[in-house]
Amino acid sequence: MQSDPVAISSQMSNIVNFFDDTYLTIYSELLNVELNDQLNFLKLNYLCNLNSDSKILDLCCGNGRHLCLLNNKYLVDGIDINSYNISKAKANMPQNAHGKLYTADATTFKQTYKYDFIYCLENSIGYLSDSETLTLFMNISNNLLSKLCSL
Repeated sequence: MQSDPVAISSQMSNIVNFFDDTYLTIYSELLNVELNDQLNFLKLNYLCNLNSDSKILDLCCGNGRHLCLLNNKYLVDGIDINSYNISKAKANMPQNAHGKLYTADATTFKQTYKYDFIYCLENSIGYLSDSETLTLFMNISNNLLSKLCSL
């Protein structure tokens, strides 16, 4: 279920335009420095309690650097408002991956099934207004099976 084009505010439009190829080029080394620590955090604190058939959502997944490494063991979907990032994530996905990638607004995204776990490991939530943040948390709650998330 992909909502394309995504209806977004002017503030969100500026954010989408900021996270382009230039951003990925400039920050790629910095972003990867913490990658293993972030994945270990997820594994030790959350994923250890999930089965391999658990459904996981990488909220605001960017270019998919987390979900691509988790998708060989779990079904990990990714959502990002930036279609460029989703195209990068698709290119990085392992061929045997079970998860799907969606270009959509995280505040309104709905799936036909509920997720066992939802995570957002970077600073995307910090770009939202207070009302958008509240809407996002309500939407996360609506998409969770057992209310387990890590933000």
